[in-house]
Amino acid sequence: MSDVEGLQRLVDALAERLQRSIAIDDTQITFISVSRHFGDEDDTRVQFLLGRKVDANITDWVLSLGLERLETPYKLAANPELGLSPRLCVPIRYAGLLLGYMWLIDAHNLIPNEMNDVVTTAEAIGLILYRRELAHERRRTRVEGIVRELVSSQPAARARAADELLDGGTVRSRRVAAIVIRPATTQDQDDAAQDRLEKALASAAARVSATDPDGAVLALSQRHRLVLILTGRRMTQPDEMTALADVVLKSVAAETGTRCLAGLGAAHDELLDANVSYDQAVAAARAAQFLPGFGDIVSWDGMGIYALLVNFAPQNPELQAYPVQLLKLSRRKNSQVLLHTAETFLDLAGDIQATASALHVHRTTLYQRLARIEQLSGLDMSRGNDRLTLHLGIKLAHLTGVYDQLVSGPDSGP
Repeated sequence: MSDVEGLQRLVDALAERLQRSIAIDDTQITFISVSRHFGDEDDTRVQFLLGRKVDANITDWVLSLGLERLETPYKLAANPELGLSPRLCVPIRYAGLLLGYMWLIDAHNLIPNEMNDVVTTAEAIGLILYRRELAHERRRTRVEGIVRELVSSQPAARARAADELLDGGTVRSRRVAAIVIRPATTQDQDDAAQDRLEKALASAAARVSATDPDGAVLALSQRHRLVLILTGRRMTQPDEMTALADVVLKSVAAETGTRCLAGLGAAHDELLDANVSYDQAVAAARAAQFLPGFGDIVSWDGMGIYALLVNFAPQNPELQAYPVQLLKLSRRKNSQVLLHTAETFLDLAGDIQATASALHVHRTTLYQRLARIEQLSGLDMSRGNDRLTLHLGIKLAHLTGVYDQLVSGPDSGP
């Protein structure tokens, strides 16, 4: 008999003895098990029966009560606003570790023998949940090790990881793609905020690591980021990857208030190419950080010229490494306006009418700005190489995060 079956039998048997419905949640008030009902269900329990998730307001209220400190059963008063009847909350622990809660609706008149039965059953369930927790931890540790090897630069490590996944039946498809999720910024975060972020990423990883019919999602949760390796034909489709990333971003934001970004690598037909997709996902997440126009979820396939530039973007850029013509332009008054004008003009392939419309200026004003750009930079905007120099320089400045430095300190020159 599996642990799942054993837990359900304990729940059902206790419910029959007490003639009361029993529900088991984990520490985040996520459903684990429920017995049949005896006419004592309220609106919240009906949601369980219908297979819907409990309202977030209920979860937030329950978690706000400090139940994680409980050592013995505790009676909760009714909350009519949330549709909750009075409840008995029984902490489920093993060796002092909180693993979940047992809930009995309107349990005010339990006699001592019945209460002892409830506590004894909760202890037995605690052992089962502890074994399940250990199994999950072992699997998580194994999967994280495999993910590290899959994205390694060492061919032998990647081959070993791929063989283990295929031989062990963890995945059924060789098709693979990677997602990298990271906070938009790690600045100004104290230790407590970083801990909350780490837990939220780990929690999101656990939720999305469910086996797909033809593949699986493998997760590596780290302190400041989450790496997801997706396998299978369906999971590696762009729409599926975007939807999965969106679920994680919203989950982390809801739990911590932290805005995160996601980079999606391209799908590849062989597990051995997981590292390629991973590198692409890292680059895409970097683009999401420095190029807000892309949005919070950026795919490698949609990066365009940035997919090429990212390979040349220095990790610790210095302004003097950029084209001298761009630096000349950036050091003048109104450099922000001039650089934005130049970028828009070049993005629109030199179309004067489209550029003037995009900038909301008259064509004469645009011609004056372009002449000023040529004068200050020394570039000739009618020459292809000069246009390329300025265009790539601006794009690279965006990608490396130094664009704001370019326009932040104009000198007093004309």
